[in-house]
Amino acid sequence: MSGYLVPDTDRHDRASALSCLGTVALERFADARAAGEGEPLLLEHLNAALRSYRQFLELTPPMTTRPAAPGNTSSASSIAGPGTPAGH
Repeated sequence: MSGYLVPDTDRHDRASALSCLGTVALERFADARAAGEGEPLLLEHLNAALRSYRQFLELTPPMTTRPAAPGNTSSASSIAGPGTPAGH
């Protein structure tokens, strides 16, 4: 993306635009597949989505994770459901 609509210095907005373009390309792939289009067109849409998502990843910082506090099982118990011990 050359920055015609979003300045090269605005990484967040450029990444967001690239993510949207990838989503559009993926939707085009799904529509073409449902319509029974040939493999060349399917690959064109799929590769366009892949390019956009890769560029998106290049512009976004890696996710950082924080370790859970000792004894904090609130997220595990909420996933397991009420009344279910965490880890079971």
